Amino acid sequence: HLNGWLPDKKLWKKLFNVKAAPPKEVEHGNYDDSLRHLVSESGGEVGWVLKIDGGWQEKEKGNVATYLAGALDLEPKEVTKVMGATIARPWTIVNRPFQAELVGDRKWNRNAAGFRFVPNPNTENLTYPTFQKILDHAGRGLDDGVRQHSWCKANNILCGADYLKLWIASLFQEPYSPLPYLFFYSEAQATGKTTFHQAIALLMTKGVARADNALTNQQGFNGELEGAVLGVVEETDLRRNKMAYNRIKDWVTSSTIQIHAKNGTPYDAPNTLHIIQCANDKMYCPAFAGDTRIVVCEVPQLEPQDMMTQKKMFPLLEKEAPDFLAELLSIELPVSPDRLNLPIVVTPEKTALEVANLSYIEQFIREETFNTHGATIKYREFYERFQAWLPMEEREQWSINRMGKGLPKATPKGRLPDAQWYVGNVSWEPREPEQPILTELVLKGERLVPKDGK
Repeated sequence: HLNGWLPDKKLWKKLFNVKAAPPKEVEHGNYDDSLRHLVSESGGEVGWVLKIDGGWQEKEKGNVATYLAGALDLEPKEVTKVMGATIARPWTIVNRPFQAELVGDRKWNRNAAGFRFVPNPNTENLTYPTFQKILDHAGRGLDDGVRQHSWCKANNILCGADYLKLWIASLFQEPYSPLPYLFFYSEAQATGKTTFHQAIALLMTKGVARADNALTNQQGFNGELEGAVLGVVEETDLRRNKMAYNRIKDWVTSSTIQIHAKNGTPYDAPNTLHIIQCANDKMYCPAFAGDTRIVVCEVPQLEPQDMMTQKKMFPLLEKEAPDFLAELLSIELPVSPDRLNLPIVVTPEKTALEVANLSYIEQFIREETFNTHGATIKYREFYERFQAWLPMEEREQWSINRMGKGLPKATPKGRLPDAQWYVGNVSWEPREPEQPILTELVLKGERLVPKDGK
């Protein structure tokens, strides 16, 4: 026999003691610099990002696996382990405007707004004449409303420019606090109505987004609003658009906003959105009766000596920006008595818009009847008077059923004990002083009954 070899039929075999190399181990927790799994603050799925060419790019889960296998040469089991470990240690996407990108505890302030300029640390003798001209001009339509407002008087807010400066200061100092929806309009061209939001945007690195599509999109996609501090609406007709108005009501006052990017998973995020709308047509504003969120401001024409091209204006604004930012950040914000950080200033233009945006039945009730609790008008009589009041071209459009569906809640349609139909809480004539004050009527089933149950 050969030394160490054993015969096995037609083969010779020999055993060797070999110290094999240990299997390749994959580090599962050291991919933060190239791969991150993202979640929202509420724990919802946001997605995956890969660092490619020095920047972070959103990728589908399948593309992440392909990258790990192809670019990093990982085996399928290793890919699964790496992705699992990454899921177990996610990065939470937060929106902390004007703070650092990484705010600790694996929180990533990835898309937050920041300041483009460093505020002047020396707050003595701050000068910003170009910014002041923009405030003066854009705020002129608010001057009378501000002067008559008790809160403005109490806090030494003397004119529309002061109000708008506080609006910007609140935007920067307290971005999570809600602010009035600002609507600027001017029937003339080149009045500078868009310059106000352009000047604000100039001060920021990001956080400004167009909000037109997000307000009107039927599917509710609004991914462009992620991280937005300032939303801008330009020349978009939102009149009588209940869907847009409902979103405005929600986004202006809510502490959270649901972000739903197309092909993405919806998730809730802290709401930092504040909206400015500009239009030539004042009817584009969705100001309905009783609105408590929108400030309407007419922007006057510019005087010839005040006209300035953007090419000339923006270098001046950039030069003044450190001083203007220092001014905005040093303002002590007065406490608002309202749910908004600034109370609403009512202008005649807004009041006119609220009336113009009423439906025909709402206008009829406002113009032709009196709000009289407990009073009733027979439904057929009410409809005949309404038909006679309507413009001729509208009469065929308003059937008696459509009128009934359009009646406001305060003027309910229902039956009385005589089994006939009536409209409640309205009368053709005002209540006489000697007449008793009746209880408001409400609808119970299909019957009109006193609200106090008596």
